[in-house]
Amino acid sequence: MATDLENAERRSLLVTLATEDTIWDWDLSSDTVNFSAKMAKFGHKDWAKNQNFAWWEGKVHPDDRAKTVKVVREAIRNSNRNFAVEYRFCKGDGSFAYIYSRGFIMTDENGVGFRAIGAMIDVTELRLIRESLRKTENQLELVCRLNAMGTMCSIIAHELNQPLTAAANYIR
Repeated sequence: MATDLENAERRSLLVTLATEDTIWDWDLSSDTVNFSAKMAKFGHKDWAKNQNFAWWEGKVHPDDRAKTVKVVREAIRNSNRNFAVEYRFCKGDGSFAYIYSRGFIMTDENGVGFRAIGAMIDVTELRLIRESLRKTENQLELVCRLNAMGTMCSIIAHELNQPLTAAANYIR
């Protein structure tokens, strides 16, 4: 018969298999971060050997790093139970993935965080789709404006043509 620990480990494995997200578990006292095997999809060959916050922090885009680390550190310091942050994460080939990361802080009886658990969700494709949609909307808006201008010009031409035709006929 399986123990509670074995059942919990099976559930944990099933969760990581059921999602494309990179699951992480961070022991705050030892600064050890265990990433699920899905971290490999970002192309880092050293991810399993460098399981600490500094390694992950070094992969966050320099323009996003201060804000991202601040959100995480403040959540731990203020014992916020949940946090979420969006940032760019450097992949093994030097390109960046857009990440939406959520975390949950486990606290002791004094409210001090001792463990953080969460997921890195790659939203790059979603962002690209949104950007494409935004460009299409802008083009559609321009076409609508040009169409409205064409209609307005047609109306103005018609309104000018009537008195001009009448004046021309009167002169003849």
